[in-house]
Amino acid sequence: MTPDLFPDATLVVAPALPDLANQAAHEIRALLTRTRENLVLIGQKLQTVKAALPHGQWEAWLRREFDWSLSSAVKMMQVADAFKSVTVTDLQIDVRSLYQLAAPSTPEAARAEAITLAQNGAALALPTVQALIAKHRGVALPVAPAPPPLFAEGDAEAPAATITPSGRFGSGDYEWYTPAEVIARVREVLGTIDTDPASCALAQETVQAATYYTQDDDGLHQPWYGAVFLNPPYKTTLLERFGQKLLRELDAGHTTAAIVLVNNGTETDWFQTIAAQAHAICFPDGRIHFAHASRGTPGGSCQGQAVLYFGSHMQRFAEVFAAVGLLVQVVRAKDAGPQLALPQAAGRPSANS
Repeated sequence: MTPDLFPDATLVVAPALPDLANQAAHEIRALLTRTRENLVLIGQKLQTVKAALPHGQWEAWLRREFDWSLSSAVKMMQVADAFKSVTVTDLQIDVRSLYQLAAPSTPEAARAEAITLAQNGAALALPTVQALIAKHRGVALPVAPAPPPLFAEGDAEAPAATITPSGRFGSGDYEWYTPAEVIARVREVLGTIDTDPASCALAQETVQAATYYTQDDDGLHQPWYGAVFLNPPYKTTLLERFGQKLLRELDAGHTTAAIVLVNNGTETDWFQTIAAQAHAICFPDGRIHFAHASRGTPGGSCQGQAVLYFGSHMQRFAEVFAAVGLLVQVVRAKDAGPQLALPQAAGRPSANS
């Protein structure tokens, strides 16, 4: 029997904690009616409740009290950490910019400069903040030339319809997107999603990456900075190219951590190549149900999935994805070279053989 990958948890609060949790919920609701400066106070109260509740119960409390996702709560707690010693009521920084500046992948120098500018009266919107972050990473925001098409003319593998994120391999239908439950877990591990290199505007309603690239942008010819979430188009040659691009961005230090959602094509060269460089992998217990672009209903994939983690927080990845499926740590990979010439599997031996 395959269980629901993301069942609703039942909140069980330790005897000493109901008053604390209930009072915090009341205070957070009051803060929500005020202005953005209360993001810091809300984040601090969320941190208090998360530390006090029994393990595994915080997410259920969020859902019960506010119907919030993990990603929303994590972003507010990051703001609380980043701006705990700053009087944000005096700063003209919009909410999206606060979230971006608070992201763990944002250089501390960029955050400090932004705060100084705001304290001197500058009004900071997201484009200004992104430019500051790019400057402190030692790069300029790219002005990309017109990208080449992802499919060459006459490409026999190119589908009739445009490939969009989360295409279901083998289904002939590519209008499927990563469900919010998966994205929430990705955010809980990475803290934020700085770059989604294979996406579209509709998918970003859920992913909410600071930077994303559409098919027209061609993410293969763009830099991938910070924490990356990648769900590449499911065409073999593109899976190979996106996987190789990720490894190059990691080697260059542009990508600091990444989570990749792909089909579990363990027998393929493209999977063996990127999985060999991953630090940990989760194989979900069941097929992830993707959201459909126009139908609005979830649909099962034609194949199982794998979630690959690249980064230094393997314990965090293990804690967040433990409820999803089998977790493995990559110890050693096959040497580079052609696929093994394995014989066809023989029939099951008899009891007397």
